[in-house]
Amino acid sequence: MKKFCLLLLVGTCLIAFAMAWKPGQIVCARWSGTYYLATVTAANGDQWDVIYADGDHAMLAESDLHELPGDPGLKAGDKVLAIWNNGAKFYSGVVEDVCQLSYLVKWDDGSTPSWVPAGKILRHFEVENP
Repeated sequence: MKKFCLLLLVGTCLIAFAMAWKPGQIVCARWSGTYYLATVTAANGDQWDVIYADGDHAMLAESDLHELPGDPGLKAGDKVLAIWNNGAKFYSGVVEDVCQLSYLVKWDDGSTPSWVPAGKILRHFEVENP
């Protein structure tokens, strides 16, 4: 029984470590209630130091960061948050079409649909107010 408990503890620690953000990792990070591209620079306890694409810095909780998967595996009809027009801010929309690792997004604000590469789009998540 002791061996099982020890293995469970070690496994849990390894999973937690594997899920931790790593310096240099590009993420979707909260700033004043919206999300922008940022790079993780360091960990400080349970907080993560990030630098945004515009050069601003912040210390954020785990819940304020979201992974940008290389291939989010989206399909037509999926709600998304995506970078518009090579910017750094995430906007909401719906996938209209998929072509290899790019997604045609119909923007919720009525802007003309545009193609977004896989590294700048993620499945929509519930945004909590800060």
